[in-house]
Amino acid sequence: MRKFLLTIVATTIVCSVWAQPAYRDMRKNRQCAAGNYMAYPEQKKYHYTAPPKGTHPFYISHYGRQGSRYHSKIRNYDYPWTVMHKADSLGKLTPLGREIFSQIGQMRQEAAHRWGEMSPLGVWQQRQIARRMMEHHPEVFQGEVHIDAKSTIISRCILSMETEVLQLLSMNPGLTVSHDASFCYMDYLNHDNNKRPGKKMPEAAQQALNEYLAQHPIDDAYLARLFNDPEYVGQAIKKDEFSDLLFKLACSQQNTLLRDSMPLLRIYSQKELYNYWQRGNAWWYLSHGGSPLNQGAPPYIQHVLLRTMIAEADSCIALEKPGVQLRFGHDHVMMELLSLLGANGYGLYTDDLSTLEQRGWISYKAIPMAANVQLIFYRHDRHDSDVYVKLLLNEQEATLPLPAKKAPYYRWSDFRQYYLEKIETYLKRQK
Repeated sequence: MRKFLLTIVATTIVCSVWAQPAYRDMRKNRQCAAGNYMAYPEQKKYHYTAPPKGTHPFYISHYGRQGSRYHSKIRNYDYPWTVMHKADSLGKLTPLGREIFSQIGQMRQEAAHRWGEMSPLGVWQQRQIARRMMEHHPEVFQGEVHIDAKSTIISRCILSMETEVLQLLSMNPGLTVSHDASFCYMDYLNHDNNKRPGKKMPEAAQQALNEYLAQHPIDDAYLARLFNDPEYVGQAIKKDEFSDLLFKLACSQQNTLLRDSMPLLRIYSQKELYNYWQRGNAWWYLSHGGSPLNQGAPPYIQHVLLRTMIAEADSCIALEKPGVQLRFGHDHVMMELLSLLGANGYGLYTDDLSTLEQRGWISYKAIPMAANVQLIFYRHDRHDSDVYVKLLLNEQEATLPLPAKKAPYYRWSDFRQYYLEKIETYLKRQK
């Protein structure tokens, strides 16, 4: 009887895990475990809902993250390499451990003096995103069209901007382009303040995160696959730091020239990958989502960005040829902007971290490398005041918490009123 009950319990646990959408995704593609380190997931085909009858796209407002990049700190490469180098010299690595050590050495060499810079894959991603932007919305780019592009001062963002601009110019040399990167744009392209939970998480949020992490501890089983001496591991290796940095390397490999070689992610079991991702997803939510545990504050950090986008859209709509506005920044801004917009349910407001995944708050779907938001504007003609807007998240149609006769198309008047009032209401409460 006891054996029978244990079998039922085990089966229930397995079925429960299988029911999770992220776990299913990782069964198909282990790279999903990388969260915000995931390489941009391009599709072979993009299917879009027909716009309101008689309307056509005439203006695009965009915010995008830089393309695939290397780690920003040399320690992320050096520490795992140093630990494994010493173990190798003492004969403490398994055959798999020696293979992984070699892979880390190659990654370290490729990234040397390029810490934080965009990789060749990142350049390719941005070119393809720009190409599809023009191919999917050719009406926006016809005639005398102006492209206004701005970036934060970080080199990978500047290169992302230049790459997209050059791609558009190669497809239409008649475009006029202005492009710039300056501290003067940082206030809205990478707005920050001391309330950011990522800098100092509120006590309630930190406590909830600590409890969640304790429920999802790092499984040390992978260490036995790399090292042949458990006693050595216990005495010579700082397991928490080594585990964290090794997993980040395994996740970021997909963004490098070594992405098609033997993947470091093979170190981990499916359950281990899922556990790592859950921990990171919870951190992203409490740091950049709108939970009551952080007073719902992080999304509103991007009120400056959203109000700027709305004001600039109003100005552009009045023009005969509004063109395209491109903005390039960072993953945390993207995540907070999506939470503020409530796009695809990322405006989730909960203190129950165990429900994030089931309710659609999934990091790798929102902020992979080269993540982007595109607001596509539609109207009949220049004199049409009944303007519609559609949001594309990573080039896929997204929903918004707005009334719509034909989603995902929303009236611009509804969009601007809803979000300006939402921001104003929040800011008044802070006074």
